Amino acid sequence: MNGILLIDKPEGCTSYDVVSHLKRTFSLRKVGHGGTLDPLASGLLVMLIGKATRLAEYIIGHNKTYRVVAHFGEHRDSFDADGGILKTSNKVISEEQIRNVFENFPDEYMQVPPVYSAKKIAGKASYKLARAGKQVNLAPVRVKIRQLELIDFQFPRVEFLAEVSSGTYIRSLVVDIAERLGTVAYVEKLRRIKSGNFDIKDAYSLDDVLSWPIERLEEKILPMSLAVAELEKLKLSLTQEKQFTCGGDLILSIDNGNYSVFSGERFIGICKIADNKIISRKVFIR
Repeated sequence: MNGILLIDKPEGCTSYDVVSHLKRTFSLRKVGHGGTLDPLASGLLVMLIGKATRLAEYIIGHNKTYRVVAHFGEHRDSFDADGGILKTSNKVISEEQIRNVFENFPDEYMQVPPVYSAKKIAGKASYKLARAGKQVNLAPVRVKIRQLELIDFQFPRVEFLAEVSSGTYIRSLVVDIAERLGTVAYVEKLRRIKSGNFDIKDAYSLDDVLSWPIERLEEKILPMSLAVAELEKLKLSLTQEKQFTCGGDLILSIDNGNYSVFSGERFIGICKIADNKIISRKVFIR
């Protein structure tokens, strides 16, 4: 079984828990996901089954959209509701001030990840070092903020949509927004609603999926090719397919770039075209 399954992850479980449940329930050997969600967060988890696990890098690289509830007036060590309170502020923020920050927030900036994150330092997860009481200094990462849209203002709670580039930490974003307002805040609730072209409205609850017979799962998984839907399609003949899958030289007069490769309607791989020569990146049949 090879394909993509969209899961609506509940709060309280890890992304790895979802992987483990699917493996155990359906006796699957290879299961992965296209971008982790914190235990506190809920929402869209793009699950990859079988050969689709080899496409994780493409889904992880997609823009993500989140529904966020920020709680102002407290700074917490984990930047979310699970953390201990480090600092408080009595400053009152108006809806107009929030809207102004959203409208003028930089499209791109260097963001420092939370120390309570899976970022690696000398091979060890940052959160493990932080929990052990060790000093953690994470390098800032360039991220892109595509959209910030206010949904509801009930101070000290502010609910908004955030569309961001891959690698953006919403917890850090909330802290950075508060800093621009001269106050502090943390993430009270977080829900991922989009990852690239995948949408939460097409996802299934984890409990429902785990109650399915294997035949239902086979019916519901999506084609692997959707992971690279943004790539231009390259269709090969049967002769060209054999050359592609066997690693033979294949010359085509088309533009340079990355392509999803099809033989007829079958998705068979991913390639790069450079100076009319095909360089295979992923091959899914042999």
